[in-house]
Amino acid sequence: MIVKSLERVISANDLHHPIIREAFHLLGIEGRYLEMTRMADIPAGTGLDSSSSFTTALLKAPHAYHVRYDKRAATSDMRHIDYGVALLRRAALARIPPNAFYDLAGLYRDLVDEGLMVGYEVTERFYEIGSPEGLAETRAWFAQRAQV
Repeated sequence: MIVKSLERVISANDLHHPIIREAFHLLGIEGRYLEMTRMADIPAGTGLDSSSSFTTALLKAPHAYHVRYDKRAATSDMRHIDYGVALLRRAALARIPPNAFYDLAGLYRDLVDEGLMVGYEVTERFYEIGSPEGLAETRAWFAQRAQV
């Protein structure tokens, strides 16, 4: 027996699945930009894939999903953060004080906390070419790779 359902909602509050909806509410997850898949090979009614097991897993899983972004409070696993390309709406840019130097890290942190910005975590170093030093490091990296 295969049971398949798909819910596409604007808000986690609109989810029909009561366990998922309440777990998201309890954990403070809005659910935007989130895809969740659940699979089981155990037949329904056996008690081995019960709602309590599902709820336990569901309550633990979002801790891996929700990462707090704060450049000023970096953790040991944040080696290279706050780089890449960002596409920002005019409303987000309007939060930046006019005529002042501003570190986008504060804006990014606030947008992530509000569920208005998502990112893609990479595990390899990013080589920038916006400075002579960065360009030299990038060239050295390509030269090393060409020799392998």
